[in-house]
Amino acid sequence: MSRLSRSGMEREVQDLLRRLDRIQKNAEYWLQPRNLESIDHENLQSLWGSLNAIAVSLDEMLTFQPTLMRALEGTEPVSRCYAAAILSRLGIQIKISTLLSILEESFASTEVACRRHAARMMFDLKGKGVPLLSRALIDKDEHVRNWGLRLAQAIGKEALPALPALLELVRQSSQTSGAEIPNIQLRAEACDLIADFGSAAANAAKVLLAVSDERLEVDDNRYLRLRAVRALHLVSSNAKQVIKVASEILDAKVGTIMVDEQGQPIDDGGYWPRVWACDLLAELGKEAIGAAPKLEKLLKEEENATVRAAAEEALKAMGK
Repeated sequence: MSRLSRSGMEREVQDLLRRLDRIQKNAEYWLQPRNLESIDHENLQSLWGSLNAIAVSLDEMLTFQPTLMRALEGTEPVSRCYAAAILSRLGIQIKISTLLSILEESFASTEVACRRHAARMMFDLKGKGVPLLSRALIDKDEHVRNWGLRLAQAIGKEALPALPALLELVRQSSQTSGAEIPNIQLRAEACDLIADFGSAAANAAKVLLAVSDERLEVDDNRYLRLRAVRALHLVSSNAKQVIKVASEILDAKVGTIMVDEQGQPIDDGGYWPRVWACDLLAELGKEAIGAAPKLEKLLKEEENATVRAAAEEALKAMGK
């Protein structure tokens, strides 16, 4: 019996993917309204051919169902994961207990693609995927963590049992570069989720306080500090720390203003951290009255109109 070599299989797979890509692009082109209005018979035939080829490809995939079911019942974890991923994409129901068992194995795999498939399937399970949520949130791969965070956002307060893993995600230092370190956006979104838990996440205060004091001279880090201190206030009513962090960001030295060839200032968005700081103070309203003098000074000295407008709104929220 002849066997296809690994390189031969890879070539066949790549050829199939390229063929499907060409079919998809052809169908997408002719399905655009402006092209569909002027389509002639020959090109209409081409569109029908593309759509038929997609249908045939789907039929061919469905013929693999018995093979995939056998892989699902096997003992090799990564193969079980890939089989489950394909069956799930085809809309074929897998017994929840079986799927959870496969995903549990998959999150322990060193195969990154396997863990990514597992995280996607976990997300599709919604509330039934909660037992695996913590595993995804602390995974080394950013894509896996992102699926975990998306699930936590989708189920809201049902994700509270995963709070320790969310805190692990939030506390990771952004000073280390590389794909295995959580990016600032993921950390900020995790802070927002913890904020939604309110006082039920009171034991998150220590970590949120530390992150709110994290100082890196990049705009995104200031955004993270503001999200962390907002969450801190919502879980432990710490208005004092909010005023402290917002004031530090408002006092931060503005970087060198870039200019274009005509000498006109270029809006690089560097003022946004100050806008966010004002917005957070506005959200606190009268609780942030201690920051009023700083905002009043900002109205007199700030050159950026957007920052001034945000400062004015914050003062109104304070009753000034």
